[in-house]
Order: sequence, then structure tokens, then C-alpha cells
Amino acid sequence: MGDQKVRPDSGGFRSDDRDALRTFYRTSDVYLKGLREREADSFHSEYLRMVTTFVPDTARLLDLGCGTGYSTLRLAQQGYRVNGIDISDKFLGETDAKVASGLEYCVGDALELPFHDATFDAVSSFDMIEHVSDAGQVLSEVNRILRPGGRVVFVCPNYCSPVIPLKALVNLLKGGPGYLSFYESIPAALKGIAETVGLTVAKLQSPEVAFLYRAPELEGSFDADVDCVYLPSPVDFKRFFEKSGYEVVRYSREGSSRFRRICATLAPSFTPTVYFVAEKKK
Repeated sequence: MGDQKVRPDSGGFRSDDRDALRTFYRTSDVYLKGLREREADSFHSEYLRMVTTFVPDTARLLDLGCGTGYSTLRLAQQGYRVNGIDISDKFLGETDAKVASGLEYCVGDALELPFHDATFDAVSSFDMIEHVSDAGQVLSEVNRILRPGGRVVFVCPNYCSPVIPLKALVNLLKGGPGYLSFYESIPAALKGIAETVGLTVAKLQSPEVAFLYRAPELEGSFDADVDCVYLPSPVDFKRFFEKSGYEVVRYSREGSSRFRRICATLAPSFTPTVYFVAEKKK
């Protein structure tokens, strides 16, 4: 999309991407600084709202890819028994100050979760899955550790949405920046609009799951998910979990304003943010 080189699912998993990402998240001071700057309810509000709306506070919850653990702490303060897990011991290095009843942290890889089968009543994730080199394996691990009747909650960008290159185009036409590493020029943004519409339509027409990936950019400026490798789409989650025997509870129809909720209801697969909830059948 745009000027990116996108890989289909068949070429999605690459051990070099996985190793490079693991090293990056375990060593990057710049990335850690950015996570610290986002330690606020204003940044996490939609994620916290989705979890508290769709997961009962009696649940044992896994906060997957919790970063510095801010969201995990806030969920524990809401009454959940919650485990926060992240691949980076560097990010979790300051969690001694984040203490609450029923709260635990651990370092671990989402592709190989260190938990027994059917351990959790719910698994939630915020702006994390776009940073993994094998989204299908992560979703399989989530399915494995979730109990029957349990729920998954995902909030993340929809990088197959035409709204993102459209916003970049508007900014570029006004003389501002595009979308770093995705749509940095007017031709790239125009191409991105056409490609994302086509990709989403193709996903909707196919009964199969088709994860898409890009090469992450781990050097230079860190903004706008330049480090992302998986290009999320709500269609991917819907296809995967329906095939795994789940009931889809929420497919978009969410947003931080009335206008966004209306748009997400009218065109749920095309909105720029994924709001997804599914329940595992008992």
C-alpha cells in the first residue's frame, strides 16, 4: 500500500522480522519514552471502555502486549484479576510502582504465551497486534489460553482502511505531513486509497483469512507505527474467530464521537480503528 512492499499470509512469518522486533522492543529507549508519554486515560480511554463494557469485572483477564503496564494497572483498579504481559523486560522495568490487588506482570512472547490451556476468562489487547510477525499464531495462542465462554477484545488500527490514506492526502494537500512510512507523498496516498478499498472488498468477498504484512522500519524516526509489521483488518478477526467457533459480539459500531459511531455502523469494515469482541462457545 502506498510505497510499501506488502507480503501476503503465505510469506507473512519471517524469523528475521520476529528476531529484529524482539531486539528492538527490548532495547529501544526512544520507544519506551513514547510509551511513557502515553500513560494517561486520555490515550487509553477507548480501550478501557471496551473492556469494562464487554468483560465482567469478575473475569480473570490477560492484558496482551501491555507495554509499561499502565492499562493493566487501570484494569486492576476496575476490579479485574489481571495479568499484564509484554515481550520487553525494558518496558516492564518500572512496574514495581504499579501495584494493585489482583495485578501481576510477566515478560513473554505473544507467539508462545507462557500459560496453560483455558487459563483466562478474557484476553484483551490495545494497539499491539500490528507489531507481531505472525498474527495467525497470536490469535491461535489467544484461543488456546481462553476458557469456553470467554471473550476476546481487540482495539487497534485498521491499516486496510481507506480513511488513513485519505487523511494523509488531505494533510499533504494542505502542505502538512502525510503518514510516516505509509503515505508520505500525494501519489502514495492516492494509491493507498485505491489499494485499501480493494483489499477490504477482497477480504469481505473471501471466506478465508488473509493476513497481510509489511517490512517494519526500525531505524530513524519512530512515529505512526513505522515499526508495525502486520496490517490489521477487522475482517481478519471476524473470519478467524468465526472459523474457530466463536460468536462475534461486537464488530465495529464504536468510536469516541457520535459521528465516528455512525460511520462505523454504516461501514464497519472500512473504519480506521478496529473495535472487535468475540465470545468462545461453551
